[in-house]
Amino acid sequence: MSYPATLTIGDRYADAAGHTYILVAVQSGCPMLLEDFDILDSPDSFEWDLETWDSLTFNGSLTPVEANAEMTRIITERITYMDGVAEVMASVDPANHRVLYNTLAGARHWEGKLADAQRQVNDYSKNRANEYRKIVGIVGTQDKAAKLLRMNQSTLSRALRDR
Repeated sequence: MSYPATLTIGDRYADAAGHTYILVAVQSGCPMLLEDFDILDSPDSFEWDLETWDSLTFNGSLTPVEANAEMTRIITERITYMDGVAEVMASVDPANHRVLYNTLAGARHWEGKLADAQRQVNDYSKNRANEYRKIVGIVGTQDKAAKLLRMNQSTLSRALRDR
């Protein structure tokens, strides 16, 4: 099979049906491509299903299309991440791989819960600040409002800042 003279990660190609692919690797001299339709829509979770150049050109040829810098950046980040994972996994006893995967899944679950909780705390803090602003507006100064709220004026001042 003949391939383009130069192959660069991020090169994009289209098949006869209009599907577009991005070059993500060259393995044993063969370009490996990824259909790129959902990379920009789902940069953190798109499928990493590589296809060989040969399998994609079985019913026709691939033609170059314009590169997309953002897509290339996302692909490069994913490759770097995957290389890092492979490096770490090579140092882990194979008997512990499943435990590690499950523990990572648990950590990601709690990261999501914490992000949701932080959004909720930020909303509550914003609502509280709005109420404090009303009190300051009614009594005239932060000092007087702080006395009513049984807090230091500096604490009230911090609570009134936008986050």
